[in-house]
Amino acid sequence: MSPPVFSRPLTFSEYNSLQLTLVKISKILAEEVIDAIDSEVNKPKRLWVRKWIKRSNQLGASNLLLRELAVEDPTEYRLFLRMTPEVFEELLIRVSPYIQRQDTLKREAVPARTKLELTLTFLAGCNYRVLSHLFRVPKSTISKLLPEVLDAIYQNLKEFIQVPSTENAWAEINKGFLRNWNFPNCYGAIDGKHVLIQAPPNSGSQFFNYKGFNSIILMALVNWDYSFIYIDVGCNGCVSDGGVFQNSSLYSKLEKVRYSVLQDALLGMMPFP
Repeated sequence: MSPPVFSRPLTFSEYNSLQLTLVKISKILAEEVIDAIDSEVNKPKRLWVRKWIKRSNQLGASNLLLRELAVEDPTEYRLFLRMTPEVFEELLIRVSPYIQRQDTLKREAVPARTKLELTLTFLAGCNYRVLSHLFRVPKSTISKLLPEVLDAIYQNLKEFIQVPSTENAWAEINKGFLRNWNFPNCYGAIDGKHVLIQAPPNSGSQFFNYKGFNSIILMALVNWDYSFIYIDVGCNGCVSDGGVFQNSSLYSKLEKVRYSVLQDALLGMMPFP
């Protein structure tokens, strides 16, 4: 900063007055800087991880409740995760290599077991808030891990859901319905389900169904022992059951064996032509 320029020399009293003024200004500025530093230092820090979440390894459902149920009450365990402990362990072995992450310096990675248990609990109908409290995992983390685990499940299990491709395979399903349910000429049980969604922006009424809410449609075909042999999901909620069926890959597959295998069969209910 350039020194002030005066039109005439200052008197002794004026010089002293100027010095006092500069000292006061400097003192005020120094106090403001100190206050700013103090407020920044003393400002409450945002917690990287809440304390109760840090105790997930000791008190989360994965290490307490579910382990107890697996040993002491397998029936309740199955109601919780919709599968037996044995099936869960088999599924965990399949997906673990795809969902397990390394710990970092800042935080521990969520274990693959917890990820899978949390995902299955979500699929059973539990919301993010309850999942967060139950497994002691932040909601933001849940929103990231769910797609990861679901994709791993799909990639590793898609071989188990296959539409029969031969006449003999269809004939086995027919025999199963006759043997177990005394239901002749049946090659599968088919139905659909509207899955509630929040409609995408500017989608209009594309997803609005006859029940009065926005949805996508899940259509499934099962055999005599409740095993899924075909699943189609994602069709707009405004489409009828018959429309979903006719636009599915299942329809084209059935057309190929319609006259050789399914000539005496009635498919589904009235909405499915």
